[in-house]
Amino acid sequence: MNISPEISVLMPVYNAERYVAKAIESILNQTFKNFEFIIINDGSTDSSLEIIQKYAQQDCRINLISRANKGIVNTLNEGVGIAKAPYIARMDSDDISWNERLFKQFNYLENHPDCAVIGTSTLLIDCDGSPIASFPFKLNHNEIDLELIQGHGGAIAHPTVMFRKNIFNVVEGYSSLFVYAEDFDLWLKMAEKGNLANLPDVLLYYRLHNKSLSHKFKMEQIDSTKKSVNLACQRRGITSCVNSIKYDSNVESDYSLFLKWGWWALADGNLLIARKYALKAFLKSPFSFKSLKLGLCILRGY
Repeated sequence: MNISPEISVLMPVYNAERYVAKAIESILNQTFKNFEFIIINDGSTDSSLEIIQKYAQQDCRINLISRANKGIVNTLNEGVGIAKAPYIARMDSDDISWNERLFKQFNYLENHPDCAVIGTSTLLIDCDGSPIASFPFKLNHNEIDLELIQGHGGAIAHPTVMFRKNIFNVVEGYSSLFVYAEDFDLWLKMAEKGNLANLPDVLLYYRLHNKSLSHKFKMEQIDSTKKSVNLACQRRGITSCVNSIKYDSNVESDYSLFLKWGWWALADGNLLIARKYALKAFLKSPFSFKSLKLGLCILRGY
């Protein structure tokens, strides 16, 4: 007898051959077992499809869809549309879920019927999988919604979320009007239909890249965020809530990112990783005071 899945895990994949195997394994190894795993290969040109196919042959919970590239918004809406479960868990192809993630989020939604979206805290890792720092989030609806309406995109980490499909459908899902901020717009819309929350538990390794889309297309993301906040303010009857939001529109250089990650690792007690990024920053700009300051603080241990 077939048992309907209680969770649909949705993971889009585009040219993720370096990381996708670990991402898939982290879902298949969950303590919660009754789920379907929808993986959409969005026109990858590397070996991602071949890697996914090997896992799909071994586990019948995987529903593999492979087709030409349609972009992230169309891919996510397509995946939710075919999902059989009432709860949708998002996953990114370069991240790693902890094995109790689905269990804890499922139980939270079951016990909090007023909650529309539940995210989690994360551990930031680099391209090599080295831990940089833990990243906690605001936990309750009012704090999260306030950050969103103030234009702060980091209130909920997209690949950590589990949400109710029925509310997703009511707000008409992800919108292509908000390039590189489609998740931000979705949370604002869903916050008007139910509560948002984050679990304090670290349940996802969140991979940082100096070549990520949010880094590469920072200006487009800022424009979409402003547009989304303005529309949310109109829906909620709030006047000019986005005009006071200040953004740094400068795209961070690799040097600036290495410095930032080095300071984060140092603050979290990861001295080895702090040294790694202090060296990378030093090699980018050996005569910078900022590089020397980070190096001295690492030598002192704080």
